[in-house]
Amino acid sequence: MDSLRIKNLTGGYDKHQIFHGLELTLPPKGKFIALTGPNGSGKSTLLKFIYKQLKPEGGAVFVDGQDIQHLKQKELATKLGFVAQNGKLDYAFTVREAVSMGGRYAYGGEDDGHAIEAAMESCDILHLQHNTVTELSGGEVQRVLLARALSQDGRLLLLDEPVNHLDVRHQRAIMSLLTDLVKKGYTVICVLHDMLLVQVYSQLALVLKEGAIVSQGPTEEVFNDALLKEVYHIRAHQVYDGELGRNVWLLHGSDKDSCCMKPPLSLFLHHIYRTVVKIGLALNYDFFTWQEEALPKGPKLYCSNHFSSSDVHFVTTLTNEPLHMVIGPAFGIPIIGSFLGWTEQIKALDKEDRRQVVDQAVSYLKKGGDSVYIFPEGDLNTQQELMPFKKGIAEMYLSYPVPIVPIGLLAPRRRVRNKISKTARREMRVVSRNYYANIGKVMEFPEALEVAKVDREAAREMILRELKDTIDSLIHEIKTDKFWS
Repeated sequence: MDSLRIKNLTGGYDKHQIFHGLELTLPPKGKFIALTGPNGSGKSTLLKFIYKQLKPEGGAVFVDGQDIQHLKQKELATKLGFVAQNGKLDYAFTVREAVSMGGRYAYGGEDDGHAIEAAMESCDILHLQHNTVTELSGGEVQRVLLARALSQDGRLLLLDEPVNHLDVRHQRAIMSLLTDLVKKGYTVICVLHDMLLVQVYSQLALVLKEGAIVSQGPTEEVFNDALLKEVYHIRAHQVYDGELGRNVWLLHGSDKDSCCMKPPLSLFLHHIYRTVVKIGLALNYDFFTWQEEALPKGPKLYCSNHFSSSDVHFVTTLTNEPLHMVIGPAFGIPIIGSFLGWTEQIKALDKEDRRQVVDQAVSYLKKGGDSVYIFPEGDLNTQQELMPFKKGIAEMYLSYPVPIVPIGLLAPRRRVRNKISKTARREMRVVSRNYYANIGKVMEFPEALEVAKVDREAAREMILRELKDTIDSLIHEIKTDKFWS
C-alpha cells in the first residue's frame, strides 16, 4: 500500500488556486523525498494539504489508503508528524515536556513514556530532557521539534525547511538524523531550497513550479541543465564528488542570474531614497518616533493602525531590506509601487486583489530578507475598522511565521483634506502628515501555531486579539507617557 497518494488535488488559499488536478503517488516506506522548487511554487502549501491545514476544493489526499478528510486531526496525527517552518519553543518547558506534547495531542492526553524516550533517543536529545527549551541552540530546538513529531508514532514525516537559518554544522547534523530515520523505515518528505542538500541527502526529488510537478524521480536523474534553466533561471555545471561517488550540480559563480549576483543599482538608489526621506521627515514633518528595541534582521510583518499617507514614507526608514506594502483602496502615489523595481506593491484594491494578498505576501517573505507592511488607507482610522486587514496579517503569520512588528500611530493635531485617488478613481478623505509612531517589541505566536493545527479560525482570533491589545497600548502610551507628557 502506498504511504501517500494525492488524487486530482485542486485548491489553494481562498479563491486563489495553486494546484489544478495534481496527481502524486509516493512509495510505502523508507525513502527520503525532497520537495523543491522556486519561491511560491506550492511546496509549503502542498504540505498543508497533506497535514489537513488546508481543505482542497477538489480531489483527495490518501494516507495509508485512507482519505484524510474522513479522519479527525488527532487520528491523522497518529499516522504522520509535521515540523513547521521556523518552529519555535518560547516557553520554559523542559525538553521532555515539549516532546510529550506531540504524543499527548495524538493520543488524547496519554503520556507514553516509552514513546517519548524513544523519540528523544532517536534525535539524540535524551541527555537534554531536563533542560528548558529556551536554553537550547537552534540545532537542538530543531531536534526537539522533530522528536515531538516522532512521539506521535506515525511513520510519515513532513518537514518544511527544517535547516533554514541553521549553520552548516547543524544543517548537516539534522540532515544526517533524517537519513538515519529513513533507514529505520520512516518516509521523510522534506521541503528544501538548497540544491546541494537535495542532491546529497535525498533519494527521490520532486520539483514544483507554479503548482505543477515539472520533474520527479531518483534525485540524480531529476536535475539537469535544461531543468535548472527552466525552473530556476540559472546556469550550472556538474562536478564529480568522490565521497558520494557521483556527479552533483553546482551553480556558476559568474552567472548573472544566480543568487551570487551583486546588488542591483536599484538597491543603491533606494539607500539614497531612504536617506532623503529621513531628512525630509525631520525637516518638514511634525513627526516623532519611539522604538523599544532594535528590529531583528530578516523578513518581518509590520502591523499598525493608520492615519496618514506619510505611513509609506515612515516605514521605509525602518529597514534597509526589501519592503512590500499591501496597498488599500485609496492609495494613489504611484512612485511607491514598484519604486525603481525594488519595493513592490501588493494591491488590495478590490475583492479579487484581496484573495491573492496572503499568497503574494508569503512569497516575498520566503525570499529570506523581504518584509511586508499592510497599509490600508481612506477612512480606516480606527482599530475596529482595521480588523479585516489584520485578519490578513494573522493568516500570513500562520502560513509563514515571521516576527510581527506592532506600531501605534497617532495624529494629535491632524488636518483633513480631500484628494482624488488615482487607484480608487474617487475622492477620498486623507489625514495630514503630522503624526507620531510608537514601535513596540516584535511579537511571535507559537501557541497560535499549535492551535492552528486543529482550529485555524481560533488561532487567527488569538493573534488578532493580542495584536489589537498591543497596538491599543502603544497608542495609549503616546498619549500618556510620550507626546503629552
